[in-house]
Amino acid sequence: MKTAVYRTYEAESGRAPALTRLVAALLVPFLLAAAGLLMIFPADPARFAWPINPRLTALIMGAGYLSGAYFFSRLALSGNWRAYALGLLPVTAFAWLSGIETLVHWHRFNHEHSAFFAWVALYAVTPFLLPVLWFANRHLWDTGLQDGEARIPPVPRTALWVLGGLIAFTGLLLFLAPQVWAATWPWQISPLTGMVMGSWFILAGLTDVLMGVDGRWGVVRRMLETQLIGLAGIMVAFLRGWSDLDLSNPLAPGFVAFMVLLFLFLTGLYLSMTARSRA
Repeated sequence: MKTAVYRTYEAESGRAPALTRLVAALLVPFLLAAAGLLMIFPADPARFAWPINPRLTALIMGAGYLSGAYFFSRLALSGNWRAYALGLLPVTAFAWLSGIETLVHWHRFNHEHSAFFAWVALYAVTPFLLPVLWFANRHLWDTGLQDGEARIPPVPRTALWVLGGLIAFTGLLLFLAPQVWAATWPWQISPLTGMVMGSWFILAGLTDVLMGVDGRWGVVRRMLETQLIGLAGIMVAFLRGWSDLDLSNPLAPGFVAFMVLLFLFLTGLYLSMTARSRA
């Protein structure tokens, strides 16, 4: 009876169980450590699980892990499953892709480095753990609007899923055939870093698609904040790793411009939706 009562409380409050919040909290140190190594020491490839060159790749990866640390720390602290459940779907896809690229390029990793063991532990567990959490908390999900909840207008919602689809499709092509893209990519990539970049693009693209499809501000707000943190980190990565860009390649300024415009679009959307929700 106690369990039934507690599950009824969870369903009514939308609060994730303590175990879910504990798992989220345990993921945060791994993500923060990866972000710190990649963003503070991007020019020292020996500090990570495998040699990453050039440093622009390391900086962009670090920005992604920093945004992930924000997402899971907010889940651990607030426990509002409704605000984070949708975001776990692209994270799960990313975890599976990271596990695949690890197996494909196993020989490229530094098998004696402590970061390697942390990497393997993270991507051996999370591809299976995250779907289990989703299934265990499925009773907390709802499909309606809460009282006074705003919804993103149709035009920006359409822009989200169109842009997200484009980003995810680009990431899929890069993940499946990084050697084909290596000759035209705006900076130097290897087969491994190409797959890694592809998995990050798929994560970002799926996030945008899901935000556009759902559109409820209470559901997508934390996802949008997470992506803005990642994009802000990428802006910093461009400044610090500008010399790694092949400016003779027309894709280089186009890639930078696209990321800047995406950051500005999502920032404007966040500010307008914040004002709308307060009104």
